[in-house]
Amino acid sequence: MMMDAAFSADQLALAANVRDVLRAHCPPAALRSERRPGWKQLAGLGFFQVLSPEEDGGLGLRLIDVVPALEETGRACLPGPVVETAVVGGLPAGRR
Repeated sequence: MMMDAAFSADQLALAANVRDVLRAHCPPAALRSERRPGWKQLAGLGFFQVLSPEEDGGLGLRLIDVVPALEETGRACLPGPVVETAVVGGLPAGRR
């Protein structure tokens, strides 16, 4: 049996939004001058709550839904605890 490993349009759209924010607010020069460039904008996008349940103000997405967006944070060399904040911090307590 073959598995479909392609990301959905929604997953790629989230990644594109993260990429746009990081291109605008986290250019290589900013990495040298600011502590955490782009974090405020990503928080405004709701990126750090994507895995939180909807009843807690999140989007209730699955981890696989966030993978393309996490790739964009790596592409931009976003400094700071991205996985800890967006993934581990966003998981409901019973799923950590």
